[in-house]
Amino acid sequence: MIRKFLFFCLFVAAIACGFYVFKHYEEMKVQKINFPPIFQKNSITTFELLIHPDDLMKKHEEELLKTTQHSFAKPQIKYLPLLLFNVKYSTEEKKTKECKLVWSLESGEMLLDTETFEMTNGFKEFISAQLDAWDFRLIHILMQHIDGLPQEELAEKAGLTPERAFEKIDSLKKKQLLVKKNESIRLHFASPLIKAKPETRFSQQLVTKIISSEHILPAQYRDVQLEKIARAAFTNDFVIRSKQHIFLPVIRLQVENPDSSMRSVYFNGVTGQKMPF
Repeated sequence: MIRKFLFFCLFVAAIACGFYVFKHYEEMKVQKINFPPIFQKNSITTFELLIHPDDLMKKHEEELLKTTQHSFAKPQIKYLPLLLFNVKYSTEEKKTKECKLVWSLESGEMLLDTETFEMTNGFKEFISAQLDAWDFRLIHILMQHIDGLPQEELAEKAGLTPERAFEKIDSLKKKQLLVKKNESIRLHFASPLIKAKPETRFSQQLVTKIISSEHILPAQYRDVQLEKIARAAFTNDFVIRSKQHIFLPVIRLQVENPDSSMRSVYFNGVTGQKMPF
C-alpha cells in the first residue's frame, strides 16, 4: 500500500512539473542566444558607422595605455543586436500616433533616441520580474513621484482597490522593485529612467551591410521577451505592427598588457561613447 502511494505521489509530481515547464517554457530558455544561420553571411540593417577606430585610439591613448609596455592590438568592428518595432498607440490628445521603437537585445533596455543613444534604466529588472500592465501602472505613477507616495494615495491614483493595491505592492516589494520608507512607497533602484511613451526619437540613418556572424555580438534576450514587456508597459491601445532586427556598430579596442593578456573596451560606433560592458 505504501509503495503504491509513493508511486502515485511521484506520478502527480511528474505531471505538475511537466505542466510548469510547458507553461513557462519561453521564460526557462537559456537567455544567451546567437542569431540563426541566416545571419552567418548576409545583408543586415545597421546604423551607419561614423567613428573611425584610429580616432578613438588617439583620443583614449593616454587613458588606455598606462605605460609604454602597453599597446593597442588591431581594432575590430562588432555589431550589437537591436529590435526595431513599428508601433502605434493612443496619445493623451486621443489621437493615434505611429512611430518607431527600438529595444536592445543585449541590455533589455529601450533606446530613447539615436542621437545620444541614451537608454532607459529599469526594463531589464522588469523583464526578469515578469511585470504585467497593473504593475507598470504603479511604476509609471511612482516615476512621477520619485520620493514616493502613501500606499492609499498610490492605490487611488492607480484605480485599484486597497486590497488589490496591497497585493500588487507586496508582490513588487518581494521582487525588490519597490520599498516602503516612512509610510511612503517608492521605486527601489538607482537612477530609474522609464519612459511612458513607446517611441524612439530617430535622427540617424540606417544602411545595409554584408557581414559574417562572427562580428555579431550575442543577444541576451529573445524577441518574445521584449514584445511581452512592451505590451505590458504601454497599454494605451499599443500595437506592434511589425518588427525587424537592426544593429549598432560597436568599435572594440584591444589593449595588450605587459604580461601578454588582453583587455577589450567597446565604443559606440555612431557617437564614440564608451559602452557599459
